[in-house]
Amino acid sequence: MTQTVRTDDGIAIEYKTYGSGPLTALFLHGWGNAASFWDDLFTSRLNLANLRCVAASYRGHGGSDHPTFGYTHDRFSRDMFTVADAVGAERFIMVGFSMAGKFGRYMGYRHPQRVLGQVLIAPPGPGILQLSSEAFVPWLDAAPDPKRFREILLPFTKRPIREDLLALYCQNVSLASRAGLEGTIDMTYESIENEVRDLRTSTLIIGGDADPLFNPEYIMKFVLPTIPEARAVFLPCGHEIPIEMPSETAWLLEAYFAGVATRSAEALAR
Repeated sequence: MTQTVRTDDGIAIEYKTYGSGPLTALFLHGWGNAASFWDDLFTSRLNLANLRCVAASYRGHGGSDHPTFGYTHDRFSRDMFTVADAVGAERFIMVGFSMAGKFGRYMGYRHPQRVLGQVLIAPPGPGILQLSSEAFVPWLDAAPDPKRFREILLPFTKRPIREDLLALYCQNVSLASRAGLEGTIDMTYESIENEVRDLRTSTLIIGGDADPLFNPEYIMKFVLPTIPEARAVFLPCGHEIPIEMPSETAWLLEAYFAGVATRSAEALAR
């Protein structure tokens, strides 16, 4: 079911909910996308028994409002906690893909007691992105045209992607506002190293062996050392892990969710 909730600065944020279990996972999409990016995972991959999955479209994306303001880590965090509040999730697991693997970590900084754990899929590190901002100009120019953006996207993949998922991805990007696309890019050039340095959030990192952006060497150097006791798993694919290897992504998520649920139950029983 798709719904909207209004933030404290007046912006309507779109979100979707699947399942009704006691454990909530909040799914955060990558650059230019929307909550619907996760639909296939929720409807045909994940076992939703004992699980509630919530996916949100950021401001400037999908069916959310498209303002020209509010593209900061603090505002992003506030928006996503507003979604969590709307579904009554006092505590939840954060699942962040690509850029959201950085932005989502800020949520643990703002309210560490509310983030039970986090799964970072193809994430950048918490520091300033080590890539020239000029590299994003072709992405921005191609974004309004799904056919053009497809040519931008495909070099970041190493496995065939189902046509409907590829079409949805490119369509979502075409609907995102220019302010939203530029604003989230700007966020990748902000460091949150100091904010997340002391967090001890249970973390699973899922990377792609052939990811042109954040390969295993990058993750081992810039991501893993910034999260005490995090574990990393690498799949034989490119950057677009959830749609390149959706079944394997679901298996890893289910195993991680089960572990968090067990630890939470044990903590409550003490």
